[in-house]
Amino acid sequence: MNFLPNDTLAGYARTAVDLRTRMVHYHRSPLAAQYLQAFFGSRLANHASPSPAGVAKVLDAVRAITANPWRVGEPYVIAPAMTAIVAAAAAALDLTGEVLPADVAPDDGGVLFLPEPIYHRSLSGEVSSIGAITWARTTNTSGGRSFWAIAGWADHHDPHDPAAVRRCAQLADRTDLARQFGPYVLTDFTEIPIGQPVDPRPDLSILDGDDRDWEPAPDGRFCIDETTTPMRACAALAYAFWRIQAQPLATVAAAPLDRAARRRAVRASIRHDTRVVMLRRTSPLAEPTDGESKWHYRVRLVVRGHWRRLVDRDGHPYRIWVNPSKAPTVRPCCTARKSPSSPADSRPRPKAARRPLKGPRGLHRPCAPAARRPARPRRSHVMTTRVLSGIAIVVAGVLLLCSGLATTLLFGGGGAGACGPTTSVTVSASSAAPSPTADGIAAIGDWNAEQVGNAASITAVGMRLGVPLRGWVIAVATAMQESSLINTSGGDRDSVGLFQQRPSQGWGIAEQLHDPQYAATKFYQSLQAVEGWQAMPLTEAAQAVQRSAYPDAYARWEPDAPRIVAALTGVSAGVGACQVAVSAQGWTQPVHGDVGSGFRTAGRPGHDGVDLIAAKGTPIRAASTGTVSVVRCNAVDVRTGRDWGCDRDGVPALTRGCGWYVDINHPGGVITRYCHMLTHPSVIEGQQVTAGDVIGVAGSSGHSSGPHLHFEVHLGDYTSGTAIDPVAFMASVGAPLNQQS
Repeated sequence: MNFLPNDTLAGYARTAVDLRTRMVHYHRSPLAAQYLQAFFGSRLANHASPSPAGVAKVLDAVRAITANPWRVGEPYVIAPAMTAIVAAAAAALDLTGEVLPADVAPDDGGVLFLPEPIYHRSLSGEVSSIGAITWARTTNTSGGRSFWAIAGWADHHDPHDPAAVRRCAQLADRTDLARQFGPYVLTDFTEIPIGQPVDPRPDLSILDGDDRDWEPAPDGRFCIDETTTPMRACAALAYAFWRIQAQPLATVAAAPLDRAARRRAVRASIRHDTRVVMLRRTSPLAEPTDGESKWHYRVRLVVRGHWRRLVDRDGHPYRIWVNPSKAPTVRPCCTARKSPSSPADSRPRPKAARRPLKGPRGLHRPCAPAARRPARPRRSHVMTTRVLSGIAIVVAGVLLLCSGLATTLLFGGGGAGACGPTTSVTVSASSAAPSPTADGIAAIGDWNAEQVGNAASITAVGMRLGVPLRGWVIAVATAMQESSLINTSGGDRDSVGLFQQRPSQGWGIAEQLHDPQYAATKFYQSLQAVEGWQAMPLTEAAQAVQRSAYPDAYARWEPDAPRIVAALTGVSAGVGACQVAVSAQGWTQPVHGDVGSGFRTAGRPGHDGVDLIAAKGTPIRAASTGTVSVVRCNAVDVRTGRDWGCDRDGVPALTRGCGWYVDINHPGGVITRYCHMLTHPSVIEGQQVTAGDVIGVAGSSGHSSGPHLHFEVHLGDYTSGTAIDPVAFMASVGAPLNQQS
């Protein structure tokens, strides 16, 4: 049972009685004591040599503090219309140094229900809901110190709460245990002193959330980021409610309760005089259109800011409350609320909604769209089986004459994108080309026969013109991004063909550009005119020719293009197209670059890894053999708590999270993490990799100020407590970092 279908005063009162009754029964069960012991276990362990008797005494006291408000505390329900005001006030609240009197709260103990939950992001980056708050005035008998003990509770079955979803997944096989939980689960516990100055939060001094896994808040929900506020979320919400309910803008109404609910409350020995806190109505205004009475509200609590109306990726409108009272360096506090949706929300997004927003750091470039794979176009230039096979065999024949240069030319030498030390490359006539099918040539990976055929055509033109093998890879990767290797008859504006070249820019007429050999020839000629292109990273070389609005998008094809070229030409090489130096213990450097920011330095004690400086587009390699366990995008906009997206660069003042990142589990319980990739990683979860396999390319997604690889090493599991210094570890396994090859 919840508050959603009960939006009347009587419904609120009836629901509050039912929820409190169930929570009282839950606190009497053995599971409540076990959960409480597990919840406070880590906190008590941090104290010096806690004795078993002392721990039991503390747990008994905390159990009484958290249970009594549900039974004898004053019950309050905050109307959804008040949620925005309470959340905005709590996010901007700072009580550091304030001395609070004992009568600041309306009662010595109480429970506040939030029919519309408010979410909060903890210092670890995880998001959870706050569906109820309890408080109790407490005095420490040994020291005589008085304080407010405040607990935050999450709806156990909230479908929008990421923490609740994880919890339900863990209890999926334990239905007997899941039934023992109450409607709310304890998620936070803190204190506010009475008669003494409020101390600053000690945990903020060790905060370094650059590369943590930051969860985005649910769409259209209010979210308080505890990394930007000087108070714990539940304490800030409790104090904001105490003060706002006493303001003229609010009215506290006693909710009527039917006889059956009143009897249930009496049998459970709980207080049933529920009070609903609402906005105060002043004067009615009759609308002549429908005759329905509308009400004006006079709000006397001033919260500086403004509403900004936006549209999400699915075309649904929403709005965010931007509070500019804080400087950009502190990050502006925001809340978000989704507007009522309708079937009309699925219409195409208005043009104005696609404009990038101007933030504190200036205009942000919109994220690059993924390369489209359009429908099968008309095929005016059909390549038969004989032609495709002939191209592949001719290419392989040439490579047999120059195999000694294959690795250096195909995969580039020097520059940030260089592979590193080269090894011998073997070529065999049997591997010169995939076995042809009836339609032309066999598919390779996710690329079908038609796409592979177009790649073969591009490769053959490069061979005929005498372009180094590195140029073939650049050309194929460019066509992958521009047209998905589909010889299209149209595109953006007047773009045509595999490379989406435009007649209006002097590439040729449309009929010529639709010919793969002509289009590839024009690309190679422009590429060879770029000074130093062979030493450039792939994405820079392609951009020098194409002049794309998304200059970094070509890097996403760095793993696929060498595979296609290698399969067509018969070059046998590892994934990512070159072999690297692997130590006797089976480890290699993920990138060749200097260590920029070290492991848990004095200035960044929460930095659980090292930052390896690498140019945008530099291949990132698996440090050792293992299994990919996580492939994820993690970039959160701190202004709204919503997803920032990983296909664009992050802004340190506006974004949190690891961006595109990969976790790999290695033998012996070692876990490595690779953060801030430019595009979607080239591996999938569950995939087996070997040392040196390319898993992605370096970028600047998530919380990042420039292109680099954030590299972590953990022992046992992935938590902050298991992180070890990657520099020392990699040196111990024969693959020292900060070594240029």
